[in-house]
Amino acid sequence: MSSLSGSKMCSDKVWGTVRKFHNKRAKQSHSANLIYQNITSNSDHDKVNLFASYFENEIFVEKPDHLPFHNQVRKKVDRIKRILKGPVNRILTSPITIKEIKTILKQFPNSSPGPDSIHNRCLKNYTALLFQHLKKIYNSIIDIGHIPNIWKNTNIILLLKKKKDKKQPSSYRPISFLSCIGKILEKIIKQRMAKELNERKILPIHQAGFREHKSTMYNIYRLERFAHEHLDKRQHAAVIFFDVKAAFDTVWFDALIYKLYDLRLPSYLIRYIVSFLDNRTASIEIENSLSKPFLLRSGTPQGSPLSPLLYILYTSDSMNCIHQHTEHGLFADDTALWASSNTITNLKNRLQSSINEFQN
Repeated sequence: MSSLSGSKMCSDKVWGTVRKFHNKRAKQSHSANLIYQNITSNSDHDKVNLFASYFENEIFVEKPDHLPFHNQVRKKVDRIKRILKGPVNRILTSPITIKEIKTILKQFPNSSPGPDSIHNRCLKNYTALLFQHLKKIYNSIIDIGHIPNIWKNTNIILLLKKKKDKKQPSSYRPISFLSCIGKILEKIIKQRMAKELNERKILPIHQAGFREHKSTMYNIYRLERFAHEHLDKRQHAAVIFFDVKAAFDTVWFDALIYKLYDLRLPSYLIRYIVSFLDNRTASIEIENSLSKPFLLRSGTPQGSPLSPLLYILYTSDSMNCIHQHTEHGLFADDTALWASSNTITNLKNRLQSSINEFQN
């Protein structure tokens, strides 16, 4: 606690240090009154439950069955789940090692813990016995295909978006806090899955998000080269950028499981993801008030090391129908389409055609 022992300290620094060691969230800024569905909440207790109702009813909702293929996908996934109930083939499945666990833990920051209140700082002060237990737990989860529910619970705090109405629940960005022990296993699974996908060249070539050896510069370079090349030819060129609203939150669980199975990923990975997505719950946290838990019926969990990769897989075929005259670049849910033509009219038509295909 040497940071508190100096002779000159401001109160912000003192309390910042105290929060750091006691894992207390920073104070959140909310309106005195919050309004949703003509209901006004004043106290923190009422606000957390109003926020919970909003996210349960408006954001993390199950995809409606209004198209014929939805029912087909659902039936197929039910069959997949029955198939996956068999024992894991240990010959084809490498056990999780203590070395893997230690390597992952070293990469994790000292961020706030989830509902189990177990902090990364505690885990980093490890003993040999702790890692023996973690190894046994993680390998047992792989063997039986079931993740403890406590690792699938999350506490959510809310941050007000810039220039938004404080009284509306839609004006707040959710920040999730997951179990640190659960996230270690999620990172191990993510690395194994990424290795499989990269070796088989399954991920879209122009998807640069959350991938080794790729970054935003990859697609920026492609776009810049395209622009120079066509301007030198005295052609017109244009680019359109998309930011899909609540993209990660709208992932349809059954469609994701269907795709994983269709890609013929190892069965232990698919079975883990099935349990990972099943029966996830969240509670809204404001200061010392916690809402009733609510079910997350869609979306890849925010804050999980696995979520970006699962989203990339879920949308891996989103560019398959784009016309050859249009190029594209992706960074997770951020998308860019660009094209060129000798005339402005033809350029607009090309881009509009590709936009229509992308939106469908």
